[in-house]
Amino acid sequence: MRCMKQFKNTLNYISPAHGGWGQVRMVMLVPESHQLFVCPFACGRHGGLGAVLNGEKNRVSYLYIKESDIIEGYDQKIIDGCSCLLEELDYRPKAVMIFVTCLDDLIGTDHDAILEELNGAYDDVHFQVCHMNPIQLGGKNPPTASNYRQMLDLLEPTEDK
Repeated sequence: MRCMKQFKNTLNYISPAHGGWGQVRMVMLVPESHQLFVCPFACGRHGGLGAVLNGEKNRVSYLYIKESDIIEGYDQKIIDGCSCLLEELDYRPKAVMIFVTCLDDLIGTDHDAILEELNGAYDDVHFQVCHMNPIQLGGKNPPTASNYRQMLDLLEPTEDK
């Protein structure tokens, strides 16, 4: 029992079947949105399972990165991947939620520059970066809170509010 107390605030894993409310399903609450996971092959399994379990697999796509991408950076690959995604989809999403993993937090991808270029190139689509990062579950900005904030940032103010 003493050992368990030691590890109380360490790495956690939340199964995609845990009540059905993982990050994928939560962010799918954004109407007419599409999710693009930018990750190594192994990291995409969690989102893929969540999408299939919740009947949303047609609203999730993947841009798999390789070891060389990690070393060289993949900012442009994300921009090109989003452009390709919009060309290939048979519908036009109102928003593209770009999910990155804990690996992305470690290499320092310039999300602001990516969003500036994408939002400038596609004025009919809103782009947001979301995090699928179990390492931050016990931190000050866990993925659920961060992604919820990204969802709310899509709201545009009205004249009276």
